[in-house]
Amino acid sequence: ANVITELTNGQIEMLCLQPEDFHKINVWLYPLAYKDPGYHKGETFLLLTIDEWQSDEALSRRVPDYEDDNFVIFRYPSASRVFEEVITGD
Repeated sequence: ANVITELTNGQIEMLCLQPEDFHKINVWLYPLAYKDPGYHKGETFLLLTIDEWQSDEALSRRVPDYEDDNFVIFRYPSASRVFEEVITGD
């Protein structure tokens, strides 16, 4: 995620969630602002592997905005919505 942000001169800000538990943010490699659900304004996306999506009871019921053999993408109107629906821990 940090590489994408660097390569795009900050035009795309990405936060990598923990693969073993994508419901928590570990910000030790990210700006602390990323913990604030209101930091990013505008559309936000969540990229998961097929396995992550299918193993999550709540998300597996949602229809992804994009899906291929390996990944799914869900679009949200804001980062706050991702926090409300997905990220629940510290």
